[in-house]
Amino acid sequence: MFDKALGSLIGVTIICASAALAVFSFGFAAYALSLPYVGPAGAAAIVAAGATLVVASFGIFRMLKNKSKEQ
Repeated sequence: MFDKALGSLIGVTIICASAALAVFSFGFAAYALSLPYVGPAGAAAIVAAGATLVVASFGIFRMLKNKSKEQ
């Protein structure tokens, strides 16, 4: 039983790490693409807005999924 729980924990950790890496690479690509057009401050704002949208949409999705399980 402990091995199964540990295996599940390792799997979830790997998924979380890959999600964090995907968000980081999205931010880097968005910054690099928007830097020539809006400057450093504007590019940083675009990256922050994009990251906020990703996190908020994931949170809303999880909230709705949990709400549907309760009903």
